Amino acid sequence: MKFWYALPLLLVLTSQGHARTLDDVRASGVLVCGIVAERPGFAMRDKDYQWSGFDVDICRAIAAAIIGDPNKVNFVGLREDEMVVALQSGEVDVLPRGPRLSLSNDTSQSLMFVTPTYFDEVPEGGVEVYGPMVRQGDSNWLQVVRWTVWSLLGAEALGLDASRASSTTKDGVAFLQAGQSSSALGLALEKGWPARVVSAVGNYGEIFERHFGATSAPTRQRGLNRLSKDGGLFYAPQFD
Repeated sequence: MKFWYALPLLLVLTSQGHARTLDDVRASGVLVCGIVAERPGFAMRDKDYQWSGFDVDICRAIAAAIIGDPNKVNFVGLREDEMVVALQSGEVDVLPRGPRLSLSNDTSQSLMFVTPTYFDEVPEGGVEVYGPMVRQGDSNWLQVVRWTVWSLLGAEALGLDASRASSTTKDGVAFLQAGQSSSALGLALEKGWPARVVSAVGNYGEIFERHFGATSAPTRQRGLNRLSKDGGLFYAPQFD
């Protein structure tokens, strides 16, 4: 068979091979997360080589949603110029914060931008947008990562923090019930996943404050990263 005849089939098989990320993560019991290392506030290792940071907590939130344990993450430290290839090749399952959102980054590298997690104001007055990236052709995985991020925003909008994610208040019950029907809706996550995520890492505001607050480096104001009701750009979707 000539190679140019086989190429379309090869591309299809490669796409199909990367279209079952959720099943692969569940089977292995570990989420492989690619992060740009040694970025204060986003991803750093301490003297014991333990990871912490904003991007790190996004990975742990995804692991909590899928596996039920935020510690079931294998962090792969990458340089910026290694991120795209690592995700394309299947070396990692997700980038919690890929290259900034642009037309070329979202359409020409066989990757998909999931949803914003961080808005960066630049001196010229523009906004560079960052968020998780996954491989193209894996819509279920995209939805799982997207709704995990949205659960962090939804909890903050409802006033539910890590200690109250399983609250029996009206808002807490509604948040818990959001996870009851997710399998039927095609998200394929176990019951109670939103509360499990927030119990593990806190809501979006808690994560931001933990890594960019007054005692963190660098110190950042939330600015555009506030919820829309507080003058920011983040909107929390409905969980119904």
